[in-house]
Amino acid sequence: MEKESKPDDLIRIRASENFRSELLLSELVEIDSILVLDTDTTSPLGDIRHVWPLGDKLVIHSAAPSTVSLLSGGGRIVRQLHPNFRLHQITSICLFDNNIYVLDRDAKKVHQFNEDLEWQKEFRIPVFAQSIKMLTREKVILYTGNEVTEHNRGKVVFYDLPRATVFNDLLPVLDKQRRYFNFLTTYHFPESTDAVFFWDSAINELYKVEGRGVRPVYYIDYGKWSLPDKFYQTAEFDNAYDFVTKLRKQEYAFRHFKFLTNDSFFLFSFEKSGDFLSSVYSRSSGQSLTFSRIIDDIFFTTSFDDVKLHFFVSLLGRDQFIAFMPGELVQKRQHVSKWLPDTLSESDIMVFGRLKIPGNQPK
Repeated sequence: MEKESKPDDLIRIRASENFRSELLLSELVEIDSILVLDTDTTSPLGDIRHVWPLGDKLVIHSAAPSTVSLLSGGGRIVRQLHPNFRLHQITSICLFDNNIYVLDRDAKKVHQFNEDLEWQKEFRIPVFAQSIKMLTREKVILYTGNEVTEHNRGKVVFYDLPRATVFNDLLPVLDKQRRYFNFLTTYHFPESTDAVFFWDSAINELYKVEGRGVRPVYYIDYGKWSLPDKFYQTAEFDNAYDFVTKLRKQEYAFRHFKFLTNDSFFLFSFEKSGDFLSSVYSRSSGQSLTFSRIIDDIFFTTSFDDVKLHFFVSLLGRDQFIAFMPGELVQKRQHVSKWLPDTLSESDIMVFGRLKIPGNQPK
């Protein structure tokens, strides 16, 4: 890793300057199409964490239940992968070179599946990892959270799979963070066409993965919501519950827990004063928009509070997004929309469209 840059040297994402307590969904997105998924109660998608296009199919990673699903272009489940005798835990997955790599944190393994979700082989890794990103067929970058082992002291580990060798170990974990900043988050390597990034909940820098290391490029500036300098080095908390309970009573933005990117935008969510906010940042203009609530004026003409943190499941391409509406939400709402059929059963819906910032649509 290069010498750490000071915040003044980085591109600032000013998350607190343009804040809206409520935002119409139509101000944030333009809808291109929807896909009513052909699923049933015997094969639920659950809590979707991420979605990837794979040819004319979709690969979906879900929690509760923990599942990887391969869907046809028509929304039908072709195959599902659940934890089994070989795969103990589906922690995160990565698509590379038409293969699907599944991180098994408990077993400290990476499993390789082909594009039809058929098992091929496995690799052992020496650390407990929360996220994985294949950089080449041999080189993988792993995010360890705040867990250290005899093989790592940092949050980011570069690992050579066939040689079973750690060749870089970066961003040392602070002792105090190991004690109280322990939140399980996933997908710490968002990717656009020309870059792979790295983020961590406790670090306001957003890093770019380069060669054998990472370089800070952006700085999330919470402005008046920022924690005091060196907060984590001086704070005294007994555990994560104590940490969250006390900070929720103050006016600080103290952890981000979701980060997505495409070529035009960053989208991330964070916690502040007991509320959960999201921010959209234009990578071309440097303009940000931060909001608390989404009012759905496209599908159901009502609040989106129950899905506002989970609606966007993937950003891709120039400015595209994939979003998800669970069937139980669809069934409970009266909808007035050209995008939805006149009658809907309890069907999950995938939404495809383009992201924008009000008054700043990319040209």
